[in-house]
Amino acid sequence: MPARVACSLCLKPAIGGVPMTRLTGDPLKARSWVRDVRPLCLKCEHLLIEAGIFGLVPPDAGERWFAGHAHGVLADVPRNDSWRMMN
Repeated sequence: MPARVACSLCLKPAIGGVPMTRLTGDPLKARSWVRDVRPLCLKCEHLLIEAGIFGLVPPDAGERWFAGHAHGVLADVPRNDSWRMMN
């Protein structure tokens, strides 16, 4: 039986990977916004969704977490898919 993965926020068993955005520094710098997929429990996932644009600052994290990848400096910039036409 495989070991259970712990939630990134509260260390309870995670339900799966959830897309997240983390703010690690200056909100005006694109380098400060980190997008990844983290294991979360159902309760913490709902807390992040309810926090919305304000996000949450977990204890001992030193960074603000947001649900989804639609946050940050580059979130409103339209994606350039012109490279697909070259292939």
